[in-house]
Amino acid sequence: VAAGGGRVMDVARLAGLLSADAGARTRLRPLLTTGQGLLMWPAARDASCPVLCIPTTIGTAAEVSPVAMIRTDASTTMVVSAALRSRTAVLDPEVTSTLGAARLRSGLVEPLSRVLVPAISGEQIEPQDALARALATTLLDLGHHGSLDEDWRLTAASVSTQTHTAFLSLGRSPFGHVLWPLATELAAELSVGKGEALRALLPPWLEGIGARKLGRPFGTPDRVVTVLGHGPERAASLLRDWLAAVVPGVGAGLAAVDVDLVLSRTIDRWQAGGAFLRGVSRQELAWLLARAVGDRRGG
Repeated sequence: VAAGGGRVMDVARLAGLLSADAGARTRLRPLLTTGQGLLMWPAARDASCPVLCIPTTIGTAAEVSPVAMIRTDASTTMVVSAALRSRTAVLDPEVTSTLGAARLRSGLVEPLSRVLVPAISGEQIEPQDALARALATTLLDLGHHGSLDEDWRLTAASVSTQTHTAFLSLGRSPFGHVLWPLATELAAELSVGKGEALRALLPPWLEGIGARKLGRPFGTPDRVVTVLGHGPERAASLLRDWLAAVVPGVGAGLAAVDVDLVLSRTIDRWQAGGAFLRGVSRQELAWLLARAVGDRRGG
């Protein structure tokens, strides 16, 4: 049984995989110590690990995810396998009742990114686009909702799990979240959660699409309209206002970010392997990261 946030459940699910597969420990250990960004572990589609997950936070959806992040002081490794899906997940709004309003609302940012980024950077696929619009609308509405009662918490947790369990990603690349590598390294550099890093990246990502600073792998203006109902500039403005209301007063540490270091780690650990950020230039990543830091420096 694993009760906790995403990091707790990641470790527990990896431990479940190691206990269920007698040879996995020997084969995985040297790979995990190399600090490589991505590690794919083969398993049957219906595989699972013998862990019951009870999330005490909202937003990571680690309780239903096939991904586990292994972090050390020097590196982050992303392990992907169907065998990492927990056998049982319990979404209990009572467990998250003690979280403050800021923690609850900030938990909406990460699932919103898992909805928006792969859909906008991907090709048109119906009804997946319709599902993306519905999930995005629900998450945005939850951010404006005044009550954080049991129904709100259960709805937020349920929508978050849908980003991993629904057919939202069917037909799309499993590496289509083009902001994820940058957000991972930015979060590590700042020692903050992924949601805070994504908060800095999401609006300039949309602006970059509209201004043609970011190429096709990041998405197109038409895709932004399809998913969000507005052009990139308007969508970025609305999202920035929503984020400021949902996660107010965070990100002061971005002023001290070593942009070149984050950029280099993103390219070396994630792009160089060939799975993430295909067709993306260093110049585009540098623009996006600098714009994200600049956005937050200005408040």
